[in-house]
This record gives sequence, structure tokens and C-alpha cells, in this order.
Amino acid sequence: GVKRVARVPDGGGWRARGAGPLRHPDPGAGVACPRAAVDDRSRVAYAEPLGDERREACRGFVERARGFFRGVGVGVEGVMAGNGSGYRSREFNEWLDAAGIRHVYTRPYGPWQNGRVERTSRAPAQEWQYARAYGGDEERAGALPAFLGRYNWGRPHGACGGLPPM
Repeated sequence: GVKRVARVPDGGGWRARGAGPLRHPDPGAGVACPRAAVDDRSRVAYAEPLGDERREACRGFVERARGFFRGVGVGVEGVMAGNGSGYRSREFNEWLDAAGIRHVYTRPYGPWQNGRVERTSRAPAQEWQYARAYGGDEERAGALPAFLGRYNWGRPHGACGGLPPM
């Protein structure tokens, strides 16, 4: 799942500056596109912020996620992705086919179909992205590995019987 998040300007965003969420102090700040991949069985998650949703970025994300999951002993048999153009591109789908990965599309406006990723997106929003005011995008991105460590190895999950995925 992809959720667009406003880029944090140097010096901090509206939470740090007190400018209010509807009147961003830097309207040309752009967006970050955090992406998350979740193993359907164990709920182990991989995430990273990217600057765009083009097909090259989508493919690169899935390649890196696949490497992460291989590293923890999880094989990737299929990908359920939203309907962004990067995930529907011929290049992306040809790469999935060559890698032997099945591609499942969600229905438009049907986030319930990809509920695990949607739920995984909510946890980072509450516990990482907006848990505190960051001084910029680099600082926020730098806090992501610690969050993922807690999420995968320390944080209790209801779907895992109160245990962490790992």
C-alpha cells in the first residue's frame, strides 16, 4: 500500500512549527511515498520511503523487499499491489513474471482487499511518521529502521497471538 505523506521541510514540518495541518508552511515541499510489504503468514514487514511511484521505483522496492524477506527465510510467491500506474506497468509485470511471482490486483477503491498492508501502514503512521516532530525527511527516514526493528522483533501483534512476527 502506498500512502502519500508530505515531505518534512528542513527545520521541521507543521507539527514542529505550529503552522497547522491545513496550511503547510512550504506548499512546494512535495511528497514522500512510504511503501510497505507484509508477509501474509508471519506479518513480518518491510518498508521504505521513496520519492515517487514510477515503475522503476515500484520494481526497485519489490526487489529490495524480496531481498529482505529472503534474508529472514521468507519466499515471495505473490504480490498484491494497489492500482497505481507503476504497479500496473508492463515492465513491472514482466519482471514479476520472470521472477516467478504472481501478481494480484486489488479492486479500485477496495483497501479492505489488502488489509494487512493497510493495517501495517497505520502502525507506522502512528508510531513512526507522526509519533514526533522531525527536523526533516532525512531524520524521519533515519528513524524507520528502529521502528521496523520494534515492529518485527519486539512489538506484540494481535494476529500473532500477542507475539512479535519474528
